[in-house]
Amino acid sequence: MNYNLVIYKQHDKLDYLNTPNFANIYLVIEGEISFQKFTSTYTFQQGEIFIVYDFEENLIISRQAIISCISVNNITYHRFSLAYREGDSDNYPPPKVITETYIEILKVILEEDFFNADIGVIKLINYLNHSKDNLYVNMS
Repeated sequence: MNYNLVIYKQHDKLDYLNTPNFANIYLVIEGEISFQKFTSTYTFQQGEIFIVYDFEENLIISRQAIISCISVNNITYHRFSLAYREGDSDNYPPPKVITETYIEILKVILEEDFFNADIGVIKLINYLNHSKDNLYVNMS
């Protein structure tokens, strides 16, 4: 699979949330980030997950946060996506499951357990594809 993990500390340079040819899945580890995506403004806080696709224009309004980014190559993202599978469109996973899956992926990547990291990334791709807006917020 083709993906990577980057953790941005509060003062690290980050100009854009999108990356050409990649879908970026973010987790706010600490703090808050606000950005404009298309014509809407979004604010995410600690424990919340959001996704930014490569074709989406975005402007970071403020970032007082530590965020992690799992960047998944578009070919990999679509290869492992079950978004078009019949009968699955009404089964949305709870936001807590998505957050727990993301944290588990961070753990296994840092432990260099790439087999389980690959499985986790596939799960995360499909959880996000089955969300209504492809923007999932942890409400817990």
